Amino acid sequence: MKRLLFGLLAVTAMAMTSCSKDAKINKRLDGEWKVTSYDGEAPESGETEIYSFKKTEKLSGTGTYSYASTSGGSSVSISFPFTYVIGDEKITVTVDYGSGSDSEIFEVVTYEKDKMEFKESDGTITVLEPK
Repeated sequence: MKRLLFGLLAVTAMAMTSCSKDAKINKRLDGEWKVTSYDGEAPESGETEIYSFKKTEKLSGTGTYSYASTSGGSSVSISFPFTYVIGDEKITVTVDYGSGSDSEIFEVVTYEKDKMEFKESDGTITVLEPK
Protein backbone atom coordinates (compact mmCIF):
# COMPACT_ATOMS: atom_id res chain seq x y z
CA MET A 1 0.00 0.00 0.00
CA LYS A 2 2.86 2.37 0.80
CA ARG A 3 4.39 1.71 -2.64
CA LEU A 4 1.11 2.52 -4.35
CA LEU A 5 0.70 5.72 -2.36
CA PHE A 6 4.30 6.75 -3.06
CA GLY A 7 3.84 6.00 -6.77
CA LEU A 8 0.68 8.10 -6.94
CA LEU A 9 2.38 10.98 -5.13
CA ALA A 10 5.36 10.82 -7.51
CA VAL A 11 3.13 10.88 -10.60
CA THR A 12 1.09 13.77 -9.18
CA ALA A 13 4.25 15.74 -8.36
CA MET A 14 5.61 15.19 -11.88
CA ALA A 15 2.35 16.34 -13.46
CA MET A 16 2.22 19.46 -11.29
CA THR A 17 5.87 20.30 -12.02
CA SER A 18 5.37 19.89 -15.77
CA CYS A 19 2.29 22.11 -15.75
CA SER A 20 4.15 24.69 -13.68
CA LYS A 21 7.04 24.77 -16.20
CA ASP A 22 4.59 25.20 -19.07
CA ALA A 23 2.84 28.08 -17.29
CA LYS A 24 6.25 29.75 -16.67
CA ILE A 25 7.12 29.39 -20.35
CA ASN A 26 3.84 31.02 -21.37
CA LYS A 27 4.31 33.86 -18.88
CA ARG A 28 7.83 34.61 -20.15
CA LEU A 29 6.81 34.17 -23.77
CA ASP A 30 4.18 36.92 -23.63
CA GLY A 31 5.39 39.85 -25.78
CA GLU A 32 7.52 40.46 -28.89
CA TRP A 33 10.60 38.38 -29.68
CA LYS A 34 13.07 38.87 -32.54
CA VAL A 35 14.95 36.00 -34.14
CA THR A 36 18.67 36.43 -33.48
CA SER A 37 19.83 33.08 -34.81
CA TYR A 38 18.34 30.42 -37.03
CA ASP A 39 20.22 27.12 -37.20
CA GLY A 40 23.37 28.87 -35.95
CA GLU A 41 23.20 31.69 -38.50
CA ALA A 42 22.35 35.32 -37.73
CA PRO A 43 19.69 36.93 -39.95
CA GLU A 44 21.00 38.59 -43.09
CA SER A 45 21.56 42.34 -43.00
CA GLY A 46 18.21 44.04 -43.57
CA GLU A 47 16.20 40.98 -42.47
CA THR A 48 13.99 40.89 -39.40
CA GLU A 49 11.78 38.12 -38.04
CA ILE A 50 9.46 38.88 -35.14
CA TYR A 51 7.21 36.56 -33.14
CA SER A 52 4.55 38.38 -31.11
CA PHE A 53 2.94 36.20 -28.45
CA LYS A 54 -0.15 37.19 -26.49
CA LYS A 55 -1.10 34.93 -23.62
CA THR A 56 -4.88 34.49 -23.52
CA GLU A 57 -5.08 31.56 -21.11
CA LYS A 58 -2.72 29.79 -18.71
CA LEU A 59 -1.23 27.54 -21.41
CA SER A 60 -2.29 29.11 -24.71
CA GLY A 61 -2.55 32.29 -26.70
CA THR A 62 -2.48 34.01 -30.04
CA GLY A 63 0.24 35.72 -31.98
CA THR A 64 1.69 37.04 -35.19
CA TYR A 65 4.77 36.03 -37.15
CA SER A 66 6.28 38.89 -39.18
CA TYR A 67 9.13 38.81 -41.67
CA ALA A 68 10.64 41.84 -43.39
CA SER A 69 13.60 42.17 -45.72
CA THR A 70 15.10 45.18 -47.41
CA SER A 71 17.99 44.11 -49.60
CA GLY A 72 19.09 44.94 -53.12
CA GLY A 73 16.74 47.91 -53.39
CA SER A 74 13.58 45.85 -52.94
CA SER A 75 11.56 45.15 -49.84
CA VAL A 76 9.41 42.24 -48.77
CA SER A 77 7.08 42.13 -45.79
CA ILE A 78 4.78 39.27 -44.73
CA SER A 79 2.78 38.58 -41.60
CA PHE A 80 0.74 35.58 -40.48
CA PRO A 81 -1.52 35.18 -37.43
CA PHE A 82 -1.19 32.05 -35.32
CA THR A 83 -2.51 30.37 -32.21
CA TYR A 84 -0.40 28.36 -29.82
CA VAL A 85 -0.75 25.83 -27.02
CA ILE A 86 1.97 24.85 -24.55
CA GLY A 87 2.25 21.34 -23.12
CA ASP A 88 5.14 19.12 -22.01
CA GLU A 89 7.59 22.01 -22.63
CA LYS A 90 6.59 22.12 -26.29
CA ILE A 91 4.77 24.86 -28.15
CA THR A 92 2.33 23.79 -30.84
CA VAL A 93 1.88 26.71 -33.23
CA THR A 94 -0.96 26.67 -35.76
CA VAL A 95 -0.45 29.26 -38.49
CA ASP A 96 -3.31 30.58 -40.58
CA TYR A 97 -1.98 31.18 -44.10
CA GLY A 98 -5.32 32.38 -45.42
CA SER A 99 -5.75 29.38 -47.69
CA GLY A 100 -5.46 26.89 -44.85
CA SER A 101 -3.72 26.18 -41.58
CA ASP A 102 -0.50 24.40 -40.79
CA SER A 103 0.91 23.28 -37.43
CA GLU A 104 4.50 23.18 -36.21
CA ILE A 105 5.76 21.89 -32.88
CA PHE A 106 8.65 23.68 -31.19
CA GLU A 107 10.43 22.06 -28.27
CA VAL A 108 11.46 24.70 -25.74
CA VAL A 109 15.18 24.18 -25.14
CA THR A 110 15.86 27.36 -23.14
CA TYR A 111 13.41 29.78 -21.59
CA GLU A 112 14.87 32.75 -19.80
CA LYS A 113 13.81 36.35 -19.41
CA ASP A 114 16.17 37.51 -22.15
CA LYS A 115 16.45 34.42 -24.36
CA MET A 116 14.32 31.63 -25.78
CA GLU A 117 15.56 28.69 -27.81
CA PHE A 118 13.17 26.53 -29.80
CA LYS A 119 14.02 23.24 -31.45
CA GLU A 120 11.88 22.56 -34.50
CA SER A 121 10.79 19.07 -35.52
CA ASP A 122 13.62 18.94 -38.10
CA GLY A 123 16.22 19.72 -35.38
CA THR A 124 16.73 23.37 -36.33
CA ILE A 125 17.37 25.67 -33.35
CA THR A 126 15.83 29.15 -33.41
CA VAL A 127 17.11 31.67 -30.86
CA LEU A 128 14.84 34.57 -29.88
CA GLU A 129 15.48 37.62 -27.75
CA PRO A 130 13.00 40.24 -26.52
CA LYS A 131 12.45 43.03 -29.02
